[in-house]
Amino acid sequence: MSEPSFEQFGGVLAAPPRRPWRLMIAAVTAVAVAVALIAMGVVMVTAKPAVPRTRSPIATIKDPPGGKGTRAGAFSPDGTILAIEDQNGRTYFWDLAARRWAGSLPPGRCRGGAAEVLFSPDGKTLAVIGGQRSDGSPGGISCLWDLASGREVATFVVPLGLLDPKRDPDGATGGAAGAAFSPNGKTLAIADSNGDTYLWDVATGRQVAVFTAPHVTDPNETIFVNAIAFSPDGKALAVADDLETTIWDLATHRVAATLTDPGGGSEPGGSGEAKAVAFSRDGTLAIGDGNGNVYLWDVASRRVTATLAQPVDPPLCNGEFNQPNEDGYGLVEPDGSPLNASVAFSPDGRVLATKVDCGRGLYLWNVARSRTPVTLTAPGIDVFPSPIAFSPDSAMVANFNGVTGMWRVG
Repeated sequence: MSEPSFEQFGGVLAAPPRRPWRLMIAAVTAVAVAVALIAMGVVMVTAKPAVPRTRSPIATIKDPPGGKGTRAGAFSPDGTILAIEDQNGRTYFWDLAARRWAGSLPPGRCRGGAAEVLFSPDGKTLAVIGGQRSDGSPGGISCLWDLASGREVATFVVPLGLLDPKRDPDGATGGAAGAAFSPNGKTLAIADSNGDTYLWDVATGRQVAVFTAPHVTDPNETIFVNAIAFSPDGKALAVADDLETTIWDLATHRVAATLTDPGGGSEPGGSGEAKAVAFSRDGTLAIGDGNGNVYLWDVASRRVTATLAQPVDPPLCNGEFNQPNEDGYGLVEPDGSPLNASVAFSPDGRVLATKVDCGRGLYLWNVARSRTPVTLTAPGIDVFPSPIAFSPDSAMVANFNGVTGMWRVG
């Protein structure tokens, strides 16, 4: 926000005092008193109250003909195309320069309910993550598309179609819960809702590793993975689940670190749920928890460097979204069920975008110096978390939740 201009103050500046030496004496006295107080351990801080800042979108993208609400999206690495997955499981392409729809993927083996869409780092491949299988069988399937030919070139199926009955007696359907390309594009990591994370070789389509939450000791316990992220150097993978965030060493396939939520559990006796994770280009890890906080971690020292308390407004979740004893995802209940969160760093690492249950919009945080976010709002953008994507040049950010909204970052 720019400083007020003189015109906003009426364009009048006060005349200088006739006896400036008196002001000098007063100033010296004030400094001496302040120094004395600091020496005695007394610190005085005066700050103006934070003023909420809001920003409207530069564009709201309407559904294409036959489309039904947006579910996920991603910018192409060259910044020319926005891929958008709708709630029917179709993937469409928006030409950012021409501001019009530029095509869509043909029907393939992935359909409906896809959780994410991801461009490979070189922009040649698009991954559609966690869609339903076209034959109607249970479990999630992820498909790779060659964008030059428009052909589906590979599929990755989560081996466990149903949750293990030993871990979930109800036998709920499993599926993809998060995905990420490694920085070099050679590996695709896909986490499922059973607590496992699979690593696939993109070139061969071969599964090369499976990471299981190391803190699962009870065979009847189900741990849900909520999000995953590769470190910027490609040497580690962060896996966020119901209890904590595990950092896996990709060279040894061993646990390198375990990060426990410092805010305490969102349930009695719990250690806090890690709902979202994102790495910055400098290796800082952002973790959104189930208590409405986002923590910035120095992974090497296992130390929290900043805490960003998310502005929330519980009344926004009242009514049909907040019925007593209601059980479901993305709900904030009277009994204190955990909040969900979304986080994403801009490619230049200067801005962190967050969105939480019952928030007032999409929040932008200046990582280096600001603890008061800019709030991005738009008609149709609701109060629940949803995928966030930055343009490659960090100039724009998009949010996908029924409506696709786009805002300028600066």
